[in-house]
Amino acid sequence: RGMFDVEVRPAMDQAKPGSRVPVQVVLTNKGAMDSDVTVGLYLFFPTGENIFIGEKAIKVPAGDSRTLDFLATIPENALEGTYTLTAVAEYPINGETLRVRGRSPIRVGEPTARLRIVGLSPWMFGALLAALIASGISAFYGYRFYRKRVLARKRFLVSIFPEELPKPGPTSVKLGKLAEIGGDAWLRLEDLRMHVITAGATGGGKTISSMVIAEEALLKGCNVIVFDPTAQWTGFLRKCTDKRMLSHYPKFGLKPSDARSFPGVVKLITNPRQKIDMKELIGEEARGKITIFVIERLKPGDLDIFVTNVIQSIFASQPQEYPGLKTLLVFDEVHRLLPRYGGTGAGVIQLERAVREFRKWGIGVMLVSQTIADFSETIQTNCRTQIQFWTREEDELKRIALKYGEDHVRSVSRASIGHAMVVNPDYNRGRPYYVNFRPILHSTFRLSPEELDKYYAADDRIENVKYKLKKLEEKGVDVFDLRIELGLAVRKLEEASFDLVNAYLDSLEPRVEELCAKHGLKGIKRVIELIPEEDIRRAQLAAVREREKIGRPPEIVEAYKEILGRSVEVGEGVEKPLKEELHPEFVKMKEEEEKAAARAAKAPRKKGGRSK
Repeated sequence: RGMFDVEVRPAMDQAKPGSRVPVQVVLTNKGAMDSDVTVGLYLFFPTGENIFIGEKAIKVPAGDSRTLDFLATIPENALEGTYTLTAVAEYPINGETLRVRGRSPIRVGEPTARLRIVGLSPWMFGALLAALIASGISAFYGYRFYRKRVLARKRFLVSIFPEELPKPGPTSVKLGKLAEIGGDAWLRLEDLRMHVITAGATGGGKTISSMVIAEEALLKGCNVIVFDPTAQWTGFLRKCTDKRMLSHYPKFGLKPSDARSFPGVVKLITNPRQKIDMKELIGEEARGKITIFVIERLKPGDLDIFVTNVIQSIFASQPQEYPGLKTLLVFDEVHRLLPRYGGTGAGVIQLERAVREFRKWGIGVMLVSQTIADFSETIQTNCRTQIQFWTREEDELKRIALKYGEDHVRSVSRASIGHAMVVNPDYNRGRPYYVNFRPILHSTFRLSPEELDKYYAADDRIENVKYKLKKLEEKGVDVFDLRIELGLAVRKLEEASFDLVNAYLDSLEPRVEELCAKHGLKGIKRVIELIPEEDIRRAQLAAVREREKIGRPPEIVEAYKEILGRSVEVGEGVEKPLKEELHPEFVKMKEEEEKAAARAAKAPRKKGGRSK
């Protein structure tokens, strides 16, 4: 592929001769420089002939997208057949003019033929016409009845082109099953590098689907870094034992023995300005491991500051360009950054920077949210794969109807738990298709508060030992053997084996303390580094200015710029209550669980001893 992606989006799949079809041409600049582009739109006939529709020019910023609107007129004498709308984009590079094309088929109906009466008397023609009308009415109602029966049985109203869906391969990850038609559903690691956004109501399956993608990335040897506001992702450290989840394994070709845990690191964040060494986390040493930042103790306004801290830390690490997927960043419950959910908007602007810049470094971003419609066009356009679960959010349904049609609104409204609409312009001719996501391999339950407290305490001890070994190394002390022992403790912590971790540390800490005392480092303590507030503000303001250069800033930018301009410290945000949308099947399942628990509580307990 070249520096540009060109996507042609006609407003309809079929048109009549003489009709006018609105057409959008989306240009995505994947290069590192802004570029002027000239786009010509053509309609190609099945015979190979073509007509010129129009030409427009536009400047596309680096890492961003722009949309051009055309109006294509179908010739009056056009014969029935499949025509092709072709956009040809020309742009200069190194003194040369390069071309890249985008295509989309459109079906043209046969023009109405003139009725000619040859050798027929008026009564015979009338009888023939009456017979044709009767046959037509019978066929119409018969087809309508048949279609109604078929559609009543179908949950998803969708056109599938299996040959144009992702195929299995060394760089493919398995999502689950294709809804309605069966067969395995795949996605390429390259698609994850081009970013993913997943949305839907609570209980619909959006978090589980994101965990499936994260599991697959880990199995392919990629780093996964999760920003978790609920500690739900800490379940990765245990294998699945949930009977309800295990009961779905056979449908996806899985066995209970396939359940497994994943080695990982859990970090508790209590201060949004806490310094994070992202260079270490996205480096080769962390390949195939998951790092979970638990941010449940941060206040709403702190989330924006923390996201700014993380994004800026990645830029500061100066990562090298990488052709594939090396690291997947997962931002769960990311809608909390939006003003309507209590955020200030600063975190959203930082995420815009991330989805524009990170892919060239092999870093993919996966956003998990209750809504897609509320995010800016920059985020929606740069997240090449969109996964939509059940929702009744009005703005979301309007977005789906406008982009994909009413059939998909009905399909999304019918989606049961675990089923989602998947859209990627590279697949299925850019049309939505539906996937039933497989069950997860790790535990469905987070680590308990007691387990997390043990984890945090052990992690704190390990970090203190690391700090002291680093200071000893700076004094020229050989600590190689001690680092080997510390590595064993770290590996056991990644498996949440707390007893073994403490055993290693109980042996290691006294010897490290003895070395410190011997080399004049007695009593040294690790202090958690904080990023200066001024650095955070500077990064936020830089992101706002960058957004203004690219295009007209949305309201979210203007509002946040006003906050920065007054030099008002960002505190706890807007403090709006979250209106949580719940999948009806999820609500029913929870009600059944509560009833079962109530029955169990009322049931008389059996007393021990012999019965008389």
